[in-house]
Amino acid sequence: MDKTAEQRGPDFIGIGVPKSGSTWFMRVLSQHPNIFTTAKKEPHFFIIDDTYRKDFKNYYKLYKNAKPHQKAGEFSTKYINFAEKSSHRIKKHFPNVKLICILRDPLERAISHYRWLKQLRIINSEVSLKDAIDINKGIINFSKYSEGVKIFLNDFNKENILFLKTDDLKISEKNVFKLVENFLEIEEFSFQTKDVAKSETFNPKYKMFESLRKNLHKQIRDNDQDWILNTKIATSFSKFYRKFNSNKLLENKVSLEDRKLLRGYFEDDLACLESLINLDIKNWNKV
Repeated sequence: MDKTAEQRGPDFIGIGVPKSGSTWFMRVLSQHPNIFTTAKKEPHFFIIDDTYRKDFKNYYKLYKNAKPHQKAGEFSTKYINFAEKSSHRIKKHFPNVKLICILRDPLERAISHYRWLKQLRIINSEVSLKDAIDINKGIINFSKYSEGVKIFLNDFNKENILFLKTDDLKISEKNVFKLVENFLEIEEFSFQTKDVAKSETFNPKYKMFESLRKNLHKQIRDNDQDWILNTKIATSFSKFYRKFNSNKLLENKVSLEDRKLLRGYFEDDLACLESLINLDIKNWNKV
């Protein structure tokens, strides 16, 4: 793809998964002077049919501020779950792009998704996990990875896809970012992670404040002003707000029975995933 000023496309794309730590990951990665990340968080351009067919110029605009020496990229966490669309389309337009996929223990990801739905009041706080699974299919579906991984591996060389684990972002972040530097062929950099805000799910103490935050966040996203969310003021406020409005006494507990229920959904998918990628996932899906 020709990288003219008008048509600068991505050098790398993050393809998954929701509730995996991707927001924090991109905030940290963007510190590197040779990295440019799009201001718009999760454009999901390649899975939205109307946008993909009519609005390619706007996709290039996401990269208009990237400097010539920078590796530019975006992160759309649902690409892996809608790989039958996204993979083929990305391959068609950017056949040599590098792909980063952060995978999380599916059981823990599903629990986080369930708590997130409650946090945003998409489902009632009294809804059980079993009922929530029937109401919102994403709790389970977004925790199944093998089909999407298989499609991407069929379209792209294995060397062009870097699979990471959320677990490793927590316990060996330096090693993870070293892998990323090598993968993207950028020079070594001292990333500062301590003060980077994380978009962790929490149980809000004051529902009114959370409703206000949710509506403001939606307005910013709907008006394509995502850059505001990446400012130092916004990230500092996010850390403060989560401390202030997190009710530790009312955390959404998940019972042993619920964990056993979830485990059954993912056993076959994980067996398939293990045969596809070189990640140690033997400790996943434990009750």
